[in-house]
Amino acid sequence: MRSEDRQKIILSRAQEAGFVSIPKTAEDLDVSVETVRRDINVLCQKNLLKKVHGGAAPIKAPIFLDLNYFTRIDRNQHSKIAICREAAKMIRNEDVVGFDGGATTAVLASCLTDLRAVTFVVNSLHIATTLFDKIKANEIAGTVVMTGGQINSPGYRTYTPMALETMSKYRYNIAFLSATAVSATGAANSATNTSIYAQALMRRASTCVLLVDSFKLGKNSVCDFAKLTEFDRIITDDKFPCPPDILEVLENSNTELTIVHCE
Repeated sequence: MRSEDRQKIILSRAQEAGFVSIPKTAEDLDVSVETVRRDINVLCQKNLLKKVHGGAAPIKAPIFLDLNYFTRIDRNQHSKIAICREAAKMIRNEDVVGFDGGATTAVLASCLTDLRAVTFVVNSLHIATTLFDKIKANEIAGTVVMTGGQINSPGYRTYTPMALETMSKYRYNIAFLSATAVSATGAANSATNTSIYAQALMRRASTCVLLVDSFKLGKNSVCDFAKLTEFDRIITDDKFPCPPDILEVLENSNTELTIVHCE
């Protein structure tokens, strides 16, 4: 393989995952570690990559904006299901549970079973309907509280002052949150209103859990809403490697990082 072709592959992987590993790339391309290092040096000289421990990362991570809500639910579906099955184990009977209106939390709602007397507070009509259908089918038992106000955003969600007021009337045993992108500086969404709602929900919760598929790791979006160390637990999958700078931030923190296997 020509050096130019290897470098295109290396750059593409770095831009897609936010990080490219030297040993893993050498193995995948069937070349020496030294060859990959030389390719990375060339890309660094062109200001396309920067060296980090164990590999390289893009000079500037791409800014990710929300796709269509239902498109995001379907994207990386296997990863989301694996993450949400793990997250579902955290909910106990009689808990008060808060969901943000994200695509991954929508998948979590569809994964729930065998729960009793749980109160769910949600700001997404889609998630509320999923939970209510499960209650009607006797798969779970409990109450669904839909926050108030005008439904005026993709995914049939409410982020109005009335929604914040309703959500803030509860104390949550656990809150599940999603994000458009996650970097070492924190979790981010693509709109201010989603970030405000997430921050308010986290302030009311005893345990805060971030659900994020690995495709979003090492990416940036518009509005940071929480530092990674503000979460009690982060659940992701192993489809893409977790960038070293994120691992470094979490290494000496009280935040538990769970990486689930994705088939």
